Amino acid sequence: LKPFSASAARPELRTLRLPTSAASMPAAAAATVIVTAKRRMRKESLQRQICEERQKAIERNVAETKTLKELIKRYDTNHSKRLEADQVARLLQDMNDGREPSQVELDFIIKLCDRKCINGAIDLSELKSTIGAWKAYLKHKESVSASLVEYDRSGKCHIDREELRRCLELLNGGLAVTSDEVDWVFARASALGDGTCLTPELVMTMTVWYAHQHESESDERPAEQGCCTIS
Repeated sequence: LKPFSASAARPELRTLRLPTSAASMPAAAAATVIVTAKRRMRKESLQRQICEERQKAIERNVAETKTLKELIKRYDTNHSKRLEADQVARLLQDMNDGREPSQVELDFIIKLCDRKCINGAIDLSELKSTIGAWKAYLKHKESVSASLVEYDRSGKCHIDREELRRCLELLNGGLAVTSDEVDWVFARASALGDGTCLTPELVMTMTVWYAHQHESESDERPAEQGCCTIS
């Protein structure tokens, strides 16, 4: 009979890079070294299986996170690892060619986007949605305001739910919108303003809806394990 060979029975063991001292280790320690090496090989194998498109997406996410961290550090003048109201205002001003946001606009952005930490400030985990919401508002506020005025049939600067639906469909290129979308706009405008008048809050909420920046209810719940901050 030929002597038993572990490498013959398990060919993959031939590729394990074991320490030269493994042979002199006790059996339990040697087994631990082998398991660790196999895990390393599996990890390397998984890394090699990532497709090019997925790898690029990972790299974009890493770069984006780095950019957001840099923005936090730039505007976080008191080193609180979050952006408070005056710091958010400076960020929004810089994004709007030096024009300061109104108090209504500033309050809207913070209330709309402070949905993960809910601390009256903008944390790292909320910064991306803050930038997206402000960009959407600046880009679409004029067209949204015009459509609201057109659909205010009562002429009393009030808009009901059906008028809002038609307004959203107009902005949506004539395509139907869901009841959930109408409810989302009304709920946010109601929480931020009165929800029924042609207020700046309603205009701003609609611009965010138009740019598809609103998140699902599950995404808006406060994080159970705390907020994402920078190190």
